[in-house]
Amino acid sequence: MLGDRALSAVAPLDLTSEYTVRSYSADEGLPQNSVTRITQTPDGYLWFSTYRGLVRFDGVRFTVFDRSNTRVIDGQDSVNTFFKDSKGRITVEFKGGQLVWVEGGVLSRGQGYGLPLQTTSIRGESPDGRRYFENPATGIWYVESENGRFEETRPIWGDGRSVVDLSSLHIQEGGIPWILQNGRWVQVELKDLVPAVPRPGGRIQRLVQAVSGRDGGIWLVSDWGIHRLKEGQWVVQVPFPEPVGDSSAGLEDRDGNLWIGSWVQGLWRYSPNGEIQRFALDRGAASEPVRSLFEDSEGNIWMGMEGSGLHRLRRRAFRSAKTGSKGSPSITRSVAEDSKGRVWFAGQEGVSVVDPGVPGSPRLILEQALSRSVLCDSTGVLWAGTYSGLIFRLDPEGLRLPEPLQLEERRNVAVLFEEPGVGLWVGR
Repeated sequence: MLGDRALSAVAPLDLTSEYTVRSYSADEGLPQNSVTRITQTPDGYLWFSTYRGLVRFDGVRFTVFDRSNTRVIDGQDSVNTFFKDSKGRITVEFKGGQLVWVEGGVLSRGQGYGLPLQTTSIRGESPDGRRYFENPATGIWYVESENGRFEETRPIWGDGRSVVDLSSLHIQEGGIPWILQNGRWVQVELKDLVPAVPRPGGRIQRLVQAVSGRDGGIWLVSDWGIHRLKEGQWVVQVPFPEPVGDSSAGLEDRDGNLWIGSWVQGLWRYSPNGEIQRFALDRGAASEPVRSLFEDSEGNIWMGMEGSGLHRLRRRAFRSAKTGSKGSPSITRSVAEDSKGRVWFAGQEGVSVVDPGVPGSPRLILEQALSRSVLCDSTGVLWAGTYSGLIFRLDPEGLRLPEPLQLEERRNVAVLFEEPGVGLWVGR
């Protein structure tokens, strides 16, 4: 999808129109209301980093690990960052430089095995599966060897000025770019990629987020818009309708949606159909800073906020449809689905239809007050019964067929049922 589209400003939409939102805060067991990173280990536990400890969630309760209850944490409780490596281990860096490893649900000290006892910072895992650390005080770097010990190594910073080819670009969890230079994996900064990212009619000024795609592609988010690189080709270049500002998190979910969290503009979603939407949890809030995004093994989207807790987004299993006209309330008595996936409703005003492929509210097809039952039979004919004993027939396109059937005694047609090879049964 290429081109420079003119888009109007995006008013934030209500998340609850598509998702059920479950919110958690210090009242539900978090140590405080800022969640900066989220991941999930192979045993199914969710892990969160906060300014007051490392947190594990089992789906019901939060367990906080800090210096008051965890022997291996003897420095500050605030977590700088963490990342999960390709083996499912979490490396946690606390403020002050202490490292803690989480493996198999067990916390252990990260220092040792060749790493210095002084302040040590995580630098990530290269695409070939090697963890890197740096001692900022000495400038010495360490790499994990095959026997699990750490050895001194050269810094892994790449030459950002020479980045012209993005064919080897790899995005680590947390949005850190790696690239091959002279046969060695090195890290670069987002700003180093700017010269290699085109946009229709010009060049971008800066990049604010990088996300690894599920199919091997790469998403890059710039001050201009959204770019997707796949197999050496820019397959998506779509402008933002308004500036998104600095981005703090990004995620591609299992449905192919790209989620972008920003400090000022809240939550954005780019859908496979090319639509860009902005969502809000609280429309009255001046800003909703999103710090972290993660999709768990069940397909739930988790959103960690700066100062306003944690939210779980679960796609709604039901879509609501209002069948009353002009905003008036209506009672639906019967629902049926036809072979084209359309849903038919019988209610106070008559028979309405919702077509998933056509936007908008339900269309009133048969205006017959106090419709009671509806059925789509195996031939595609729609049957509708009323309280007064009338049975209407409509063809697959919703056109009314000849005169309705009138039952004796004009009694309520409560149920319509088709018995294959026999005919239509009427319950009264």
